[in-house]
Order: sequence, then structure tokens, then C-alpha cells
Amino acid sequence: MTLGIGHLIYLGVELNSFEIVYSSMLVIGSVLESFGLFDMCFAVYSQIISAAELTKHRNYKVKALIRMAKVCLQSKLFTHSLKLFMKSIEHTWMIDDLNQELKIYDLLGYNYYIIGDIPKA
Repeated sequence: MTLGIGHLIYLGVELNSFEIVYSSMLVIGSVLESFGLFDMCFAVYSQIISAAELTKHRNYKVKALIRMAKVCLQSKLFTHSLKLFMKSIEHTWMIDDLNQELKIYDLLGYNYYIIGDIPKA
């Protein structure tokens, strides 16, 4: 399975298609997340965020920020997840994606509910 995803990343670089590379890296991050390897998952999502910033693919940056914030929620790092959700909302405004924005607000409310800040939830 890793060889197949590695081949997809290589193919994406060869074809100059960043969408293939980012999608493959998101799959790698979700696999690492499902195995509970959160440190490696953070590293993969950080690479996606950095690369997406350089190539101006903000939609992949938002996806990586949301997934990183969800990992913070699972790890009980609630203040970090709040910051990541806020960052993802800012970038969602830039790409004008209303559906993604609503999902983030829903996750923000859930995060505030877990913290115990009911008025903000």
C-alpha cells in the first residue's frame, strides 16, 4: 500500500499535478491517524500546509488544517485545536467555500462544548 501511494506521489510530481500529491499525502495522514501515530500525522499535515502555501493551493491547506485540528481534539489538545480551526476559517474565507466554513463552525462549537465554554458553543 505504501508503495502504491509513493508511486502516486512520484507520478504527481512527474506530471506536475499538485492535486495528486496533496491527495496522496492526505491519505497517508489519515492512515497514520487511524493507527494512532499522531506525531507522524502532524508531520505529514505540516508538510501539506507548507507546500500548499507555497503553491497557493489554499483548499488543501484548509483540509490539512482541519485534519490536524481533529487530531488535536483526539489528543485532548483543545487550545491547539481551537487555534487551528480559527486559522482554517481565515483561509476558508479567502477561498470563499461556504460548505467548508460551516463544517469548521460546527467543529468549533463541538470543541467549545468539550472545553465547557457553553456560551461560545
